[in-house]
This record gives sequence, C-alpha cells and structure tokens, in this order.
Amino acid sequence: DAAMLRRAGWAVHVTAALDGSCEETPPTITDFIRREHRWCQGNLQHGGVVGARGLHWVSRLHLGSGIVQYLVSPMWAMLMLVGLAIPMAQAALGSGQLRLDALAIGRTASGGPDALLWIFVLTMSMLVLPKLLGLVATLADGPTRRGCGGTVRALGGVAIESVLTALIAPVTMYMHSRAVAEVLAGRDSGWNAQRRDD
Repeated sequence: DAAMLRRAGWAVHVTAALDGSCEETPPTITDFIRREHRWCQGNLQHGGVVGARGLHWVSRLHLGSGIVQYLVSPMWAMLMLVGLAIPMAQAALGSGQLRLDALAIGRTASGGPDALLWIFVLTMSMLVLPKLLGLVATLADGPTRRGCGGTVRALGGVAIESVLTALIAPVTMYMHSRAVAEVLAGRDSGWNAQRRDD
C-alpha cells in the first residue's frame, strides 16, 4: 500500500509509535504462527510488485526486505543441515577423504576458525545492533524512557526479550520455512479473524 501511495505522489512516513494504534501482538504462539503464515504469503506475493514501473527505489528496497525476511529462515535451516552434514560425512568416509575446501560451502569455512569467528560476529551484530540502537534511542529520550519504566526496567526488558527471542528463534525458523514451502506449493493461508488480547 505504501509503495503504491508513494508512486501516486503521496508522502509516506514510517514512524516508531502512533498514539491510538490498535495493532497488537497476537496473544499466543499459535496465533503468532497463524499471523506469520499470512504475512509470509503476502510478502512473497510482493515479488510480483517489486519490478512494477514507477516505484521509488526505497519502496523496492522495502518490498525486497519483506520477502527476504521470510526466505532467510529456509536458508538458515539449509546452512545448519549442511554444517551438520559435513562433519558427519567426514566421519563416515574417514579423515582426509573429504576435504572441506572441495565443497562450495567449505570455501568460506576453509579460511579456518578466524573466518568462522568473523561470520559469527557479523551475524550477531546484525541481530543485536538494531536492538542496542533502539535501547540507546529509548534511554536518550526522557518521556520514552520513563514510559518504559526507567533505565533499569528498560535494560531488564531488553535482556528478557533477548533471551526469549533466542529461545523462540528455532521455532520461528521452522514455521517460516514451512510457510515458505506451503506458499510456493500454492497453499493459501487464508485470512481468518485474529484474536487480540492484552
């Protein structure tokens, strides 16, 4: 909608908070999964819109990032499976018979532990940096900081959210991977009424 409004000449702004917004997070993990499946289908359908004439490059970037948000999960799952398969194949074939640098995925890993460490650092930075920047912005703004219960509660909230996010990440990976597979197989997610609770 925003991309089409922008193409039609309207100004579109992304804002962190709107007073009076009725959009809430689903109250249960089951409802969350249902919503994510619908959103996955919608975002993947944006693939047909990204190339439309007259769209601003920011709109294309926004649509593309929404698509990639869901495609990352199956890629993450495949990377984990390949990462597990390599040592298992080495063990099955005996040492020295399967060289990591003979595999495409192994070309990155053949740089040794330092290359893997840098990949880990880069990945964690991409996951944690937006959260830290949001925390800094919250703490720097007095009314927002007080609205979050003060500095200590805001820090505690970020810590708890980080732990919960890490715990739910494998579930999210699985449900996004499944949703992508179902959408690509032509299965419609539907659009049922959503439950909203405090």
